[in-house]
Amino acid sequence: MSKKEKTQNMDAIVEGLENENLNTVENVVDFTDINYLKNNKPIFPAENTSKKYNPSREPKVYIGLEAVKKLLPELSENFILMCMWWENKTARTELKKLLDAEAEEKGIDPVIYLQDNIRKDVDLLASIREAIDRMAYAVTYFKPRGGIKDTYKMMRIRGELYNVNLRVLNELQAEYGDDKEALIDAAVNTFKKVEAVEEL
Repeated sequence: MSKKEKTQNMDAIVEGLENENLNTVENVVDFTDINYLKNNKPIFPAENTSKKYNPSREPKVYIGLEAVKKLLPELSENFILMCMWWENKTARTELKKLLDAEAEEKGIDPVIYLQDNIRKDVDLLASIREAIDRMAYAVTYFKPRGGIKDTYKMMRIRGELYNVNLRVLNELQAEYGDDKEALIDAAVNTFKKVEAVEEL
């Protein structure tokens, strides 16, 4: 996924996680409706929302839980759904009931199911988090003290010579991916054309 696509994806998720558009009578939602909870992004109207709700955190939680689905497909979907809706207290209560029913269908005590079966997968994810923290530290540790210095290179684009900032070029390549024509158009509009090359 290109940088541009990631940004668009994040914007769409943030739009679906805002809590300002459900405070009118016309838009009242029944948060005890399991089908609604399963088929819609989490929303957090004030009267249903935990005091710990953080609007800047929820999009990251949502993206992370979507990644967990792929990483651990065997992990209970109802548990993941409950975590997505966690800060909505009404939805959380209903989804906990659903999770308990899932445990009973498996012939497992609901407490054992959550505190033993599901806990094992959560502990695994906690280990992964430690690894991610280490990777983030390693990246920061080797960051140049004076910052990343820009490097330039003369490159020919569509027959013309341009002074190309390689850092910016890398960002454009990440943004446009395999779309070479779009990349070239962006490069032409971004970098400065060299009108003449002086000779000694």
